Amino acid sequence: MRTNIRKQVLPTSITKIKKSELEEIQKILENEAKYFLAKHFNMELEIPIEINARLIRTMGFFEHSTSSKRPIKISISKRMIVCAIVMGEMDVVLDTLRHELVHYALYMDDKEYRDGQLDFETKIMELGVGSSGATKVDKIKTNKVGRFYRMLPVYTCTKCNDRVTVRCGLSKGKVMVRCSGCEKVQIFEPTKNVEILFYDYSIK
Repeated sequence: MRTNIRKQVLPTSITKIKKSELEEIQKILENEAKYFLAKHFNMELEIPIEINARLIRTMGFFEHSTSSKRPIKISISKRMIVCAIVMGEMDVVLDTLRHELVHYALYMDDKEYRDGQLDFETKIMELGVGSSGATKVDKIKTNKVGRFYRMLPVYTCTKCNDRVTVRCGLSKGKVMVRCSGCEKVQIFEPTKNVEILFYDYSIK
């Protein structure tokens, strides 16, 4: 069950993160991945951990080749990392990483590794890792509450000054959408703000 628990409007400057900070976070993720796999699966990390700026609708992703049947990489959303840093919730990033690592480990052990499958849902329950927000409630076993962030640009109508969020990318240019104030399609100018939505999901 997914619930929108709160939202917060913040300046667009928060979307910027220094290269040195990303490199440090990269090291943290790689070290956590090696420790987690060694401790719980007696396994080494043999694929890269990538911070991906293109991941918007998902917080993490385990990629593998169906043709060659080999693992490729784990991607972690850069936007999620930015939101987590702002809110002081880096544990959310680590939980997402562990979720993807379980996918990887079970895939390597030739077990059911997909969201909603019994082996996978049982294992993340055992390890106290959050489930996917897209998994059907009757398939989820873990009590760990997961968190999902969504970052939306804030726009201001050029005619009535109504402020709205637009469910699109963080474009720096103008967009044309229907204004809730004017009730007509208007051109919206981007403001210097973004809105972060926080979703929590669990079986409770």
